Amino acid sequence: MNADKKKFYLAARRKEIDGVMNLVIVDPWTGERYENNEVELRIKYNIHLGDFLHAKVDGNNQLCEFGRTEHSANILVKVEGNVAFVTNLMSKLNLVYGTLVFQNKLFGDSICHDSNLPQGDYKIRLNLLETPITIKAGRVVHFEASSPEPKIQKVITGAGFAAPPAEIKVFGEGFAQAGKREEPVKNRAVVLSKVDKPIGTHYYLWNLDSKTEGLFVSNAHSLEPGHFFTGIFKKKPDGKCTCLKYEKPLEPAPFTGGIRPNGKIYFTVKIDKYEPAKGNMKYAHAMAKYIGEVLEGETEATKLNKECNGKMVNIQRRGIGQKDFVWAITEILDN
Repeated sequence: MNADKKKFYLAARRKEIDGVMNLVIVDPWTGERYENNEVELRIKYNIHLGDFLHAKVDGNNQLCEFGRTEHSANILVKVEGNVAFVTNLMSKLNLVYGTLVFQNKLFGDSICHDSNLPQGDYKIRLNLLETPITIKAGRVVHFEASSPEPKIQKVITGAGFAAPPAEIKVFGEGFAQAGKREEPVKNRAVVLSKVDKPIGTHYYLWNLDSKTEGLFVSNAHSLEPGHFFTGIFKKKPDGKCTCLKYEKPLEPAPFTGGIRPNGKIYFTVKIDKYEPAKGNMKYAHAMAKYIGEVLEGETEATKLNKECNGKMVNIQRRGIGQKDFVWAITEILDN
């Protein structure tokens, strides 16, 4: 898709005074509306009510260069009469300027018509309002929600997992005793970065106890890079780990850091056990508590020597090769 094309949703059918049937094409996030002839859209572009499309907005504020597309999220659309309904949209019910509205990452606010509904996570049915509603502070709501179904929270705890089966001794020369499966354990971690996705925000972590990368996927949390916490983790076959349950913030934080102007996170840690570059090791390295191995940087100012033991340094994740990442020094600080 070209950079200046946007995604739109064909939300409703409208009959004009002269009898021409138009489809209302809406920006799912802003609610901005356009109308185009239904017959033309169907014949020229194979676009129908309930579809998603890519299009440009020209200088006359009209849509052009249409192209039918599929939404990247797993959402279902059902057309009933002249209205297209999104029928399985996960949303959070929040109080915004005194008005209950459903909010999610795919569509703009949708009004809640049940004032007694408790705030929380729901699966809703969403459609475009005939006319937008303005609530307090001039905020405009373009969608409405119906048939809310509370989300069933599945809480994963350490105690909820079945114990590994008893070891089975295999008799017979040459056979080894069966190994144990990895059990979930309580670990400490810090958020390195996050990416919003339809199935939930993906939080990329550093596990402070196993000193490995990790992943936590959740729609129920809002965590920022640099946030330390404890949780229940399970080790994967590739050595990385998955956070099964967020427990609580970790206070005080074991070390400090910050966010650079380019959005990358860095940490400030103390290093020791310096080892020079030798053999297959291209870079000198040292060790840091909670981090593990830290490589020297590319510049002369970030090269390591034995005098660096006990010094504070800033470190950042750096790619080596196509898929490998390491902790590398970006600055050696004066103690």
